[in-house]
Amino acid sequence: MADKTDHSVNIPLKGHSNDNDHEDEEVYDVQHASDIYGEWGPLQRNATIYYIAIYCVAAFQSYGVIFYTPPIDYHCKLPTGFENQTVSKCFQYEGSSEPCSEWTYDHSFYESTLIDAFDLVCGREYFISMTKSIYQIGYLIASILTGWMSDKYGRLYTYKISIFVELIASLTQAWSPNIYVFLVARTFLGIGAYGRFSTGMLLRKLTIDCKFGKICDFSCSTVFELVGPRFRARINVGSEAGWCLSSLILPGTMYMVPHFRYMQSLVFGYELLLFPTLWLIPESPRWLITQGRFDEASDIISRTAKAAGKLSDSEIQLKLAKFKR
Repeated sequence: MADKTDHSVNIPLKGHSNDNDHEDEEVYDVQHASDIYGEWGPLQRNATIYYIAIYCVAAFQSYGVIFYTPPIDYHCKLPTGFENQTVSKCFQYEGSSEPCSEWTYDHSFYESTLIDAFDLVCGREYFISMTKSIYQIGYLIASILTGWMSDKYGRLYTYKISIFVELIASLTQAWSPNIYVFLVARTFLGIGAYGRFSTGMLLRKLTIDCKFGKICDFSCSTVFELVGPRFRARINVGSEAGWCLSSLILPGTMYMVPHFRYMQSLVFGYELLLFPTLWLIPESPRWLITQGRFDEASDIISRTAKAAGKLSDSEIQLKLAKFKR
């Protein structure tokens, strides 16, 4: 019979296997953390639901600005004493060489847009394009920062920071006093939004594909580190339901709330309600292991296994001991 101290390969000789050998192998053979707590359970389910729920803000943050800058009719407000003149778009009146300083906008549908709030007309239209492109600059900055932060300070910590930044930027964007503050807020909104997406993906995997003390190959990003290998493809596809749902409801929501400040405040309020529940999700054990914080990782794995209810306390401890080796 193969040496029992070698747990990587256990091939019994013909005629010498028995039921006890199979029972021991089942209890002690642990290749992944998911062999202890299961590939799918209450924690993974709750983390995935949270990720999808908070991901519903994605379309609003990303291309909701398109609805904030719709083409609307406008003309220069006629100065006092020139009410009989023909209106002009960019001059005080038709035939005048004096540039316009105050405009009248069509509010037959949209109650308030970026265009009328910040007068993005007559030579200031380039700000409309900037509101869209500067968000991607935030994405670029976040792609550098959040990867480094999640490896150094933890997935959950970076996830919380990203959502907090997104919340502050979202509220600032909603009540910006001018276009310049709006652009700064939108840059930080891109940073927070990308951090929420990329780090949240990692919190989607509580399957640790490495042994204690060894560096893992981090593919993707924290829900992803909470589920077993068999469920990763499903979670990766299913998590996009948040984006799809937000894309579907965005036009209808804008139709019901045609005011960019109120709409952005509504998105902020929804995300703020979800933010405190993030403290119910644990740090990624996979990251804790790479940092040598074995006791914390063991505690999370043990609690997750107990919540799944598939193993007794003694079986959990036996498998943890095997996993640590």
